[in-house]
Amino acid sequence: MRDYTLAPGSWKGRVVMITGATGGLGTALCHRLGQAEATVVLLGRHRRRLETLYDELVAAGAPEPAMIEQDFKNTTPEILQGTVDVVEQNFSRLDALVHTAATLGELTPLQLIDDTHWRETFDVNVHAARDLTMACMPLLQKTGNASVLFTLDHHVSAYWGGYGISKAALRGLATMFADENDSIVDSSNRPKVAIHGIEPGPMRSRLRRRAFAGELEHQSPLPDTKAGIYVCLLDRTDPSLGGNLWLEPEP
Repeated sequence: MRDYTLAPGSWKGRVVMITGATGGLGTALCHRLGQAEATVVLLGRHRRRLETLYDELVAAGAPEPAMIEQDFKNTTPEILQGTVDVVEQNFSRLDALVHTAATLGELTPLQLIDDTHWRETFDVNVHAARDLTMACMPLLQKTGNASVLFTLDHHVSAYWGGYGISKAALRGLATMFADENDSIVDSSNRPKVAIHGIEPGPMRSRLRRRAFAGELEHQSPLPDTKAGIYVCLLDRTDPSLGGNLWLEPEP
């Protein structure tokens, strides 16, 4: 997994929206982007965790972030469009959207999954990602040199339930978004919005502790060790990462 560090101040004036901002990976990305002086729009469903992260970023000298409480289990395309409208009204731009929000659902045989849990898993892992990306796309294209990053995870074997299938659907969604936006280019023939799917592999997080209850915490790497490839793709300066869809294989 390659690492990459944004130079201090290199993202001053840029705006990045991160879903699942208070999760392990989301928090690591917020701090890295804050150190580069990006303005981070924090999306999460726990107000207290959002407030804690907000305070941490401000204390570290990052630009004042925006904080939006959003539960993807209970949202609609109209609500998400309203969220994007607020970002446009306040910042007039959006340079990147990073999807790290996810829910595990039930790890059980398909025939035993509660229908409500099944639908909630798809609402969070697929439907909200699609709807928010579509709502953000006009503003991302207007800003230009922008990015959308989807966090993938490959688990389609027995007992991974709605999580495994929804993550497979998310991979297809990312691929389709990439193909459809590849020809929308700027004057330098670069995609106005680069779409990437990243499979970061195991990391220390609340979701992984639920999925692998018997695993000791130290057996998984810290989320910050996975953040480098995200900020590298956001920066769009590495010529080796050409094209519009780049999948980081699980180590």
